Amino acid sequence: MSIKQLIKDVAVTNLADDMEEEKLKTLGMECYQGYEDDLSDKDRVKWAKANEDNIKLAMQIIEAKSDPWDGCANIKTPLLTEAAIQFNARAYPAIIPSGNAVKCSTTGADPQGEKTDRGDRVGKHMSYQLKEQMTEWEPDMDKGLLILPILGCFFKKTFQNVDIGRPESRLVMPQNLVMEFKAPSLDRAPRLSESIEFYPREVKDKQRLKTWLDVDIQFEDEEKEKLEEFITQHTYLDLHDKDYKCPYIVTFHKKEQKIVRIVANYTENDIYYNDGTEIVSVANVKKAIADANEDIENKNIEALAIAAKAQMSKPAILKTVPEQDFKKYKVSRVSATEYYTKYSFLPSPDGSIYDMGLGQLMGSLTDATDTLINQMLDAGTLSNLQGGIMAKGVKTPSGTGRVNTNEWTKIETGGLSMQEAVMPFNFKGPSAVSFSLLSFLVDSAKAIANLKDILSGEAPQGETATTSMIKREEGMRIYNAIYKRVYRSFKSELGKIYDLNALYLPQEVYFKILDEEVAIKKVDYSIDKTDITPTADPNESMQSQKILKAEALLPFAQDPDANAYEIKKAYLEALGTENIDLVLPPPPKQKPKDPMLIKLEAEIEQITADTKKTLFETAETVSKIILNLASAESKEAGDQIKKLQIHADYLIKKGLSNEKAGTNGAENAPGIQGVVEALPQEAAGIAQSLGMPGEDGQL
Repeated sequence: MSIKQLIKDVAVTNLADDMEEEKLKTLGMECYQGYEDDLSDKDRVKWAKANEDNIKLAMQIIEAKSDPWDGCANIKTPLLTEAAIQFNARAYPAIIPSGNAVKCSTTGADPQGEKTDRGDRVGKHMSYQLKEQMTEWEPDMDKGLLILPILGCFFKKTFQNVDIGRPESRLVMPQNLVMEFKAPSLDRAPRLSESIEFYPREVKDKQRLKTWLDVDIQFEDEEKEKLEEFITQHTYLDLHDKDYKCPYIVTFHKKEQKIVRIVANYTENDIYYNDGTEIVSVANVKKAIADANEDIENKNIEALAIAAKAQMSKPAILKTVPEQDFKKYKVSRVSATEYYTKYSFLPSPDGSIYDMGLGQLMGSLTDATDTLINQMLDAGTLSNLQGGIMAKGVKTPSGTGRVNTNEWTKIETGGLSMQEAVMPFNFKGPSAVSFSLLSFLVDSAKAIANLKDILSGEAPQGETATTSMIKREEGMRIYNAIYKRVYRSFKSELGKIYDLNALYLPQEVYFKILDEEVAIKKVDYSIDKTDITPTADPNESMQSQKILKAEALLPFAQDPDANAYEIKKAYLEALGTENIDLVLPPPPKQKPKDPMLIKLEAEIEQITADTKKTLFETAETVSKIILNLASAESKEAGDQIKKLQIHADYLIKKGLSNEKAGTNGAENAPGIQGVVEALPQEAAGIAQSLGMPGEDGQL
């Protein structure tokens, strides 16, 4: 597979346009067969059936029941429904705060605060996208957090919607995303097939826009606008018969298996090859060449300007770097773009791709509870409406077997006593043992769902607030672990939105926050990928936890070494305060230093360092000279030189100490420079007094 062909496929709106009809038919059948293989897996069939039952149970759907008789009790206990509602009520405000939903942290040195400013802009822009621009995002997240405890997982599909010109992140129900049941992860699954429904008018709109093939589809009922089911399959295909499968997205009509669209499921960032030294991506190579040529162009412009100002002849112009010739390289790999993010409740112990929810954990307990309740209700019904048997010869008025209350009814017993003629059934009513067992089952189900009274806001009478809070936090440990999984998935979804902005965002976009117009540039996303994280803290699932943590930091606001603004801001965020910038205006930002001043300061620092190094080397040279003098044969000279050496060592240490303390130049406190200036003179005086060679009093 050639790199050039892969790059070409990225830009094509619909690769099916130029493909032969017979090949499209074959591909359609292959894609449909793969979808059917995944859908009909026996383990998935069992999961899908249990999934359907759990949805009915959570929705309290009552079906007709005729056993043990028509009209018998058929109660569904709302334990699963209550668990799902409580989880949603806790998770929704904890994961999605009322303020900014996104923050960006930066790594590495940031002396001018440019990275921090860029991170703030990106965080505010992505929060604006989620809360204001992507109108589907928050309702879908709310719905997903209700589905999560029932089914165990849900998916979010994040992509660039070219029709509306912005990122879109849609909820996908787990039963609508079909994949290999034992796939270890989404990115390793051989295919992902999503069931999507469109109205006939929507299909024709896509065909008129030329984004879908104009194939003849027999709609079920076009006049009544019934939904038609299509399959969007993320799979790997060898479209160009090069014996190498690449990631593509194929959309086909489920019933007729007709392909309407094929697009590349990768970008230039995902095409890798070996350039002889390392594995690189096409996009990075192109960017490096573009950056180099931009730098060359700027240098050429600067050189021309200098030459024109100095009235010089035309200077030498640097040549631009030619485009990379990809023909001589082979593809190493092509990575698929990830559209789907899985939100998990509890990982499945059997290793399947679909995770576990409370529906699976509470299913048998809920069934047993429902059975016991219905049995007790039926027993009460039988106890209240007793029947019996009568002898064959007993005659009742008009042949009825019912006896009205508050009246006496005459009957003929056929010569038998009443006790012999009539025998009532002895229904004892609901059993006390059944009631005790029911209480046990309900408590067990609540323990699994963590539906304790203390977590519902109900505390035992007379219990202190501190004790209640401790119990509540202990009871929230299960939820905290689940929140961390949700938080991890949320962060992954934000990363996909970040990548879409880096690819498709216009060069500059304006958006409003608190009626203030703010600008975001595409380069803010393209320089380097900052660490995008939700503002939610996965360790704080309750507002009381957030407030306690923020309150613990408040005393540090008085510390001069602490950032008082950030501490106060964190406290207001914990309280759920809106419009924090109005309540607590941010401190004015320091203007960045002039680049020329920064450069000058660096040069001065280097000169100072070089000077100190030179002076220190001079002092070492003087010390060596003194040592050489000490090797003289004269005992008198040796004694004097020894004293001088001790004196010199003392002065050197003293000078270095003063230099470090910043006392250089002060009276009676010479630095290293003063020591260096004094030592040669003292050494030279001793040498001359001993008749040793010297020049102008210098060694």
